[in-house]
Amino acid sequence: MPSSGKLPIITPILFLIAIALYITMISAPAFPLMQIEINSTFVTWHEGSHEYKYLTIYGVQKITMSKFWEITIIILNKGKLPTKIMDVTINNEQVGKVVKCLSMKSDNCSVYNTFKASINPGEKVKLVVLVPLVSGKFTHGKLIEIKIHLQGKEISTMIMLP
Repeated sequence: MPSSGKLPIITPILFLIAIALYITMISAPAFPLMQIEINSTFVTWHEGSHEYKYLTIYGVQKITMSKFWEITIIILNKGKLPTKIMDVTINNEQVGKVVKCLSMKSDNCSVYNTFKASINPGEKVKLVVLVPLVSGKFTHGKLIEIKIHLQGKEISTMIMLP
């Protein structure tokens, strides 16, 4: 068989190998270059009413809560690549209807953002998780796990609600 007859057979195979190598090179270096860590975590119980303002595509929205825990998590990107918070779960359940989650990059800002914040290298992000008192689910003395799902990585922390 002449060599020109083998070319149509080998070309798709080489093309698939090239795509696989390209995908591997894009995703693989991200893991050792990503150094995301939880810098500090603390929780505060609020008995009275408290209002939070956060920015959405519809403008500034408000959340007013009472009898809830405010869990503050400071996330630091020590790596060389930017990342983004993709999702937050508490005890393997997504935040949303009952539990609210907001973020802020600067302490001198009065309006939060939704939790899906980008974190550039060297930046800190303040993540605020608002957990209401729910009988049987979120009560005083209960241990909860908060998982923060990032692009290519997951970090978690355990907190006891005081």
